[in-house]
This record gives sequence, C-alpha cells and structure tokens, in this order.
Amino acid sequence: MVLDETKLDYAVIEVSSFQLEYISSLHPDIAVVLNLAPDHLDRYAGYQEYCRTKKKIVSNVNEKDYFVFNNEDGAVRAFVKNCSARCVPVSSEVRLAPVYIKDSFFMLGETSLCQTKAFKLRGEHNKMNLLFALCVGEICGCRKESMIRLIQTYSLLPNRIEYVVTLKGIAYYNDSKGTNIHACRNAIKSMTGSVGLIMGGSSKNEDFCDFFENIDEKVKYIVVTGDNAGQIVNAALKMGFFEIQMVKSLKQAVSVLSQKEGIDVILLSPASASFDRYKSYAERGEKFKEVVYELQKK
Repeated sequence: MVLDETKLDYAVIEVSSFQLEYISSLHPDIAVVLNLAPDHLDRYAGYQEYCRTKKKIVSNVNEKDYFVFNNEDGAVRAFVKNCSARCVPVSSEVRLAPVYIKDSFFMLGETSLCQTKAFKLRGEHNKMNLLFALCVGEICGCRKESMIRLIQTYSLLPNRIEYVVTLKGIAYYNDSKGTNIHACRNAIKSMTGSVGLIMGGSSKNEDFCDFFENIDEKVKYIVVTGDNAGQIVNAALKMGFFEIQMVKSLKQAVSVLSQKEGIDVILLSPASASFDRYKSYAERGEKFKEVVYELQKK
C-alpha cells in the first residue's frame, strides 16, 4: 500500500511490537493501545522491555494527533507521560471519553446509541474493544447511524472466540488467536457454564503459575498438547490444579474432553503460539474445526 502510493481517506493499521522495534518515522494521526500484558517473552528481556517497545507507537505524535488508550490498564496509562498528542482515556466503568457505557446503554455524549445487549459478541473485553472503535469513529466524524449499525451488525473474524457447533449438549469454541495467558483468560470469562479447556503450543516464556493460582472456577478440566505441554502441566501441579492431562495431538484433546461428564463448553484457547506444529494460529484453528466436524459425523 505504501509503495504503490494508494490514496485512502484512512488506513487502519495493526502494528506489532516486532514492527515497532524498527520504526523511525511512523506517525499515526490516531494511536490506539487497548491493553498490555506479558507476551513474546521469548523475544524480549522482560515485560518492561516489551512495554517500552509498545510505547514507540506514540514516539512521533504531536499536538494535532490523538492517543486513545485504556484508562483501566496501568501499564497503558503510563504511556500518557510525555505524550504530545491529545489523550482520550477509554473506560467501561466511568464516563471519560465521548463514547461510554451508562445503565446498559452505549452513549455518545448525552445521547443513547443503543442497548449493550444489541452487541452480539461475547465477553466484557469485546465491549471494551467496541468502545475504542466507537471513540475513534467519533474522532473521525462518523455518523451516529453508522455507529449504531456497527454495534448491531459487527461479527468477529474466525479464530477469535468463534462458535463452531453444539454436539450432544456441548458447545465448541475456537479461540486459536488466544496466543497468550491474557487472551485465554478473557476467552474463559466470556463462556457460560463449565469449561473444558485445550491449551498448549510453542512457548512464549510466559509463567503459567499465576494462571493456575487464579484459575477461573468455570474451568473443570484442561487438556494440553504441543511443545510447551510439560511446562503448563508442571505449573498446574505446582499450584495445586490436578484436573489436567497431556496428550499428543489436538484430535486427542478434543476426544478426551468430549467424553468428560459435566462439561458445557469445549474451548480451544491455547495461551501459546502455534509454530510448533502449524504455520499460524489460523491453521491451528482450522485444524480444530476439522476435528470437531469429524466428531459431528460419528
């Protein structure tokens, strides 16, 4: 897009920490940071270095630009210090930005957009994501009608808490995009009922002890597969979580959980990268769905 000088009114670009390491002149008119949590610790010396790299997104902004940030995340809030842009704090709890939630309604200023239940995506984190989109839309001059349509009709891309099918009373969800602990926790929170969780893949050097020390009570059983399976199981046992099993393949993981009693949801949210066995998280997600659909045929 840059090389062919494509003319656009807006370009919406997701920039990874890997890319931010090398920027010199990247200058967003609107910089957005939704959250920060430990990730890619196989690449960075520690979480603080990861945060410093992420902060480079606002390194070239000026007083004409905007920085839209998560006011509920202390690590992100720290980016405001020495930031030259106009800072817009987003919160799901109190009114800070032009778009906010009040009494189960999405609000634009003093005007109601629509009820929060009109938004079909699961999980409080997705409501927060939507608030960011609406705030950016308001900055760009989007019409109220367009915002309402976004709330009512938006659906996620595959591999992001993607509903697959319900078989014998068990709902299957594909969250292969959940490649770190933070994302896995959000996926679990968005589920209703008892959860059978599939974890594991290639390691990002995250510490799973905290995950198991504070594990959501909805998680009744975990099956682990992938290169870091042993690391995850050891962390679970160390923290006193014993409802866990290691298997050789994703197919086995689905099979084991589908036969467990008292499971309402089987959730693939690996909290790990996919490169031990797959080209991408998307390929892993497709494999999971393929296995589930095979189960459907039996």
